[in-house]
Order: sequence, then C-alpha cells, then structure tokens
Amino acid sequence: HIAAEPDTGIITGVKLTPANVSDGEIGPELVGGEEPGKEILGDSAYGSGEALKGLNSQGHVTTIKPIERKPRIAGGFTRDAFNIDTRQRTVTCPAGNTVKITPGGTAVFGKLCVGCALRCKCTTAVAGRTITVDKFETHRKANKTRWADPNTHKSYRTHRPMVERSIAWMARGRARRGGPLG
Repeated sequence: HIAAEPDTGIITGVKLTPANVSDGEIGPELVGGEEPGKEILGDSAYGSGEALKGLNSQGHVTTIKPIERKPRIAGGFTRDAFNIDTRQRTVTCPAGNTVKITPGGTAVFGKLCVGCALRCKCTTAVAGRTITVDKFETHRKANKTRWADPNTHKSYRTHRPMVERSIAWMARGRARRGGPLG
C-alpha cells in the first residue's frame, strides 16, 4: 500500500501487508501524519464507511470514487433512490413510504410493498424491500455528494493517474516481491 504526493508521485507512505488486507483498512494509517485539510484521492477501494470515517476524522477532504452498487433488478432502484435520514432514523422509499430504522440498523418496508405500483422496479423479495443502514451511512453519503461535484471529478482525473503511475513504477522495480530490491 502506498501514499503518494499527487503532483509529483513522490511516495510519502508505504506499508507492506498480506494480500488480503484491504486498501481501505490501511489508507487512513498511511496519511495519519499529514496535516489536516489535505485532499485525499483514492479509488473505490478507499470508499468503505470505515475508511471514509477515518480520513474525515483526521480532518482530510476525500476525493474518493464511491462504491457503486448495481440495482438488484435491471433498470430498478438502488439504495440511492431511498431517502435515508440518519437523524430521524427513517428511510423513505421511491413510492413515498417512510419506515423507522430498527436499533439493529434495518428499514423494513414489508407490507408496504404489497400492491405498490413501483414494486417491480424495487424488489422481488416476498417479504418486501429491506434497507440496511450502518453507523457509516453519513460518511458514505457525504462522499457521494462530494463526488457529484464536477470540480471533484476534475481533481480526480488530474491527480489520480500520478498515484497509479507511482504504483506501476514500484511494480516494475520488483517492489511486489519480498526481500531486497534491485
């Protein structure tokens, strides 16, 4: 895992881990020594709620491609079509039905789905649609909102290739192998 200065590609942090350790677990650690307010760029591997919370708690601004979920039904609704209000602990579906989020973090529409005109675009579950909401929901939502800003896309397109180039340079120089380089 590496952190690199986006304009120059100079590597500012590195950590070697087993291959099954996710980028999202290590990302906040790699930039932990940076001054707050840095723009942190990353692909969707850094879009987990835990990683976003870690980066935000360090005072950084995230330019991280959100994890995109495909609708379960082709042409249907993703969870983005639902209004999730973490303060009120409610979820409102595209048909306008609102349910409470349980203490366990689920919003169960159940019987409200019976006879709903939008059901065919929402769920095939006999028991109706269920949305899971965890403690990182606000971090993912803020990241998606930021990602929707054209300036965020511009920054990502400008700087992200240099980080990828740094990784390619390291891989070409045998950095993927354990032991001494060279």
